[in-house]
Amino acid sequence: MPKWLQILAQVGPYVLALTPAAPLTPFVIAGIQAAEHLPGATGDQKKVIAQQIASIGAQGLNTVKGTQVIDPALVADMTKDAIDAVVQVTNAAHAAATSPAPMQAAPVA
Repeated sequence: MPKWLQILAQVGPYVLALTPAAPLTPFVIAGIQAAEHLPGATGDQKKVIAQQIASIGAQGLNTVKGTQVIDPALVADMTKDAIDAVVQVTNAAHAAATSPAPMQAAPVA
């Protein structure tokens, strides 16, 4: 598994827990992971795929419950925002992990 996806698997659920998409975290993470394996896909194309997978998860939940528990279109929108948050945090974690020297605080005068 690429380092990027390892960080995502560790950080993603914590970031998503702070969003309205929290109950669908497994679908959002699966969507991001699946989209990352699409050769030649742009970031926006990957985001759309991840949104579709999360939306399918919401549809499945609605089917199991026998009623609309959550709007799949709303889930797609929440997933887009959640992906943006996860990507920002994951990029920061990846940058920190691959940085040649740790950041140091400026000396206090």
